[in-house]
Amino acid sequence: MGSAGVSIDGFRRPSITYIIASLFISVLVTRLIVSFTVFTYFLIYLFLFLQSFG
Repeated sequence: MGSAGVSIDGFRRPSITYIIASLFISVLVTRLIVSFTVFTYFLIYLFLFLQSFG
């Protein structure tokens, strides 16, 4: 019974770590996509702004 409890406890910790890691990665990816989108819109806006002057 003791070994079974240890295996369950050992199985529970990696799953929590996996959930935290996946959340962290998803937040990182979301921030990367948002920053990339904002940067792209900024470049388009800058290009149109310069085109209006030209």
